[in-house]
Amino acid sequence: MLEEEDEEFVTQAGIDTRRSSQQVSAAPIRARKTVPGHKPYTPQFSETATVSVRRLAWALGKKMPAAVDHMVQLLLAVYKPASICSHCQDKSKCQKCIFSQEPFELSKVTL
Repeated sequence: MLEEEDEEFVTQAGIDTRRSSQQVSAAPIRARKTVPGHKPYTPQFSETATVSVRRLAWALGKKMPAAVDHMVQLLLAVYKPASICSHCQDKSKCQKCIFSQEPFELSKVTL
């Protein structure tokens, strides 16, 4: 027989599980610091993109998020700001967008 503290439960698969009166404390959950009401966007990259950004980060001696920032700055050499801005769907963020900033000079971006 089981003690009063333990109760035996059999699942539909026939697996015995026991619940004890002893409480097991769960590991603390780390909360991400965000602006209230803001849900961070976590993009899913392809394996090729992830591997490539990792190598760029190594070459720059920086972490991957800094390497992505570097790549975004380099986009100004490829795309004309007017073509990007004409497709913008959130004009409230223009002050933070690199495409609406001062003219791009490739010499300012360094490895």
